[in-house]
Amino acid sequence: MRLHGPRREEAVTMPETTRDETTRAASTPRHDAQDMSGRTILVLGGIMTVGVAAVLGMTTVVRGAGDASSEAPARPAAVTQENGGALETTTRPVRRGAITPHVAVPPTRGLDQRTARVRLRATGLVVARVLRIPATPPAGTVVRSDPAAGTGVPVGGRVTLYTSTGVPATSQVTVPYLGGLDAAQARLAAARLGLRVVAGGGAGTVREQTPAPGSLTPRGAEIAVTLHT
Repeated sequence: MRLHGPRREEAVTMPETTRDETTRAASTPRHDAQDMSGRTILVLGGIMTVGVAAVLGMTTVVRGAGDASSEAPARPAAVTQENGGALETTTRPVRRGAITPHVAVPPTRGLDQRTARVRLRATGLVVARVLRIPATPPAGTVVRSDPAAGTGVPVGGRVTLYTSTGVPATSQVTVPYLGGLDAAQARLAAARLGLRVVAGGGAGTVREQTPAPGSLTPRGAEIAVTLHT
């Protein structure tokens, strides 16, 4: 009986030790699970923050691009830009070829034909025709020009001079339309109104005429016509 006593006590003591260790082991995973849950929440929160920031950034970029594209056509010729805190103004270059220099037709009334030609050439203009019309000034004196004096004309423009025949005009007539007529037909139509035709160019029909149809001119004046080649 004495030999079996100590063994029973050891058998009774061992389960108590095992119960304590089992309790501690069972409580340990709860703390680990709580730590894992906290980490998971932090990671998910960080991912959501990054996603929101990315969406806001894309919205700002798209909105900025839209504003820039809508304002681009309305940009003025002078553009002000900010460079390092300083404002710089740039102006778009202007094409020089788009600007044609003009000159005013000089006054030639009362001048002789030769002097009028020299004055027009000095201004950069060319004498296209010289037509005679009935007028009281001495024969060969410039009565008027077409375009008139003071009119702006591109450099190299053509001017028609009207000189006096020395005989005063008895009346004025309306210049007829001679377009489409040959030289003989144009002379006949003008002669019926007391006008004369000066033909130049080819041998075809009338392409241009000066003075213009419908304008008033003294009876006995000349009409310059250009024929088709």
